[in-house]
This record gives sequence, C-alpha cells and structure tokens, in this order.
Amino acid sequence: MRGKERKMTLEQTISAIRPLDEKSMTAARNRFTNIAMPLGGLGLLQDAIVQLAGILGQPVPDISRRAAVVFCADNGVVAEGVTQCGQEVTATVAENMGRGESTVCLMAKQLRMDVFPVDIGVARPIKSEKVLQFSVRCGTANFAHEPAMTRKEALEAVEIGIKMAEMCAEKGYSLLIGGEMGIGNTTTSSAVLCALSGKPVEAVTGRGGGLTEKLR
Repeated sequence: MRGKERKMTLEQTISAIRPLDEKSMTAARNRFTNIAMPLGGLGLLQDAIVQLAGILGQPVPDISRRAAVVFCADNGVVAEGVTQCGQEVTATVAENMGRGESTVCLMAKQLRMDVFPVDIGVARPIKSEKVLQFSVRCGTANFAHEPAMTRKEALEAVEIGIKMAEMCAEKGYSLLIGGEMGIGNTTTSSAVLCALSGKPVEAVTGRGGGLTEKLR
C-alpha cells in the first residue's frame, strides 16, 4: 500500500506550530482542583493531560481515537556484527505487524489503538499490503565506514513522519505514538545520542536486546 503524497515540508510544519491554548489548560487544571485527590497527585500524567488540553484546545481532551505509527528500517551497521540476529528479521517483523501479529499490535489492541507500520527503509521488499510504503532507501549505509544517510535522505525521512501525522489527523486520530523497528537500532540510537550529547559511547550503550550478564 502506497501512502498518499502530502505537501507539508519540515519548514512549513515548524512555522505552523502554534502556542498551547492557555484557556483550555487553565480549565483542565481547575478540573483537577475540583476532584477529591491530592494536589498534583497524578504527577507527570496530570501534566500530560493538561498539555493535551492545550494542544487540542479542549478542557477535557478527547483521545478516543489513537494510533501508533511504527517506522521500520534497516541499519547498515549490522554488518559490524553488533546484533544477535540477521538483518532479514526487520522485514519479517514488519510483515508480522501488517498481520497484527507483533507485541506492539497485541498491546495496542488492549488499548483500542490502531497500528500503522511504515516501511521507511527496510532492506528487502515487504510482502504486505498493510505496511505503508514510504521507503527512502533500502537500509542505511554502514556508518562505521561512511555516512548512514545523506542530508537529503534524512530530511525526506523526517517529512515522511510529518505525512503520517497529517494522514492520521485527517482520519480523526487525536493522539499518536511514534515508534521505530529495525535490527541494529540500539547501535544507531547510541551513536545519535553520543553525537547530540557529546557523551562517551560507554556511557550510553548497554549490552543490547536479549543479552544478560552471563552472555557477555
């Protein structure tokens, strides 16, 4: 299934962002004040509800329609032997998502959420019409030896995320969860975090999925 093309660019999206609706946020805070509960008793959850009120412009935010969007892609750094399974697993899991047979799909079902898997860069073709096709490239390059993506490709990937948000908004979804899936994603995430924070690799990198102290 090929997603419909959208026109919003990153710059247009940023310029379209508006301040939170303070009136709705105040109303949401006052509503909590009138409930028999400790002051600020819901902690960060309470803050999130107030923020949602400001985003949606609703004193009582309606999040009855919600969805998870999972962006699937392969990481070229897998060639360095940093994972416990092969790159082919990414496509398999993406196809399972298309059938509703993955952990995120099972959890989402319990919460009455819809799941939209997106092929944004899986190495091999996906055999599922229910996986949205927005592939930027067939897997990134191995960043141990060269840039994983060009700046143009990275921008295109971000704008695909914008397209998905637009699509979901047009379908009436008011709450979105963004996720990603791809073998080697822990290594890629660690590299990005190091680049953004300046912290050493050892400080931000764990053992990886499925590894324990005994398997070091």
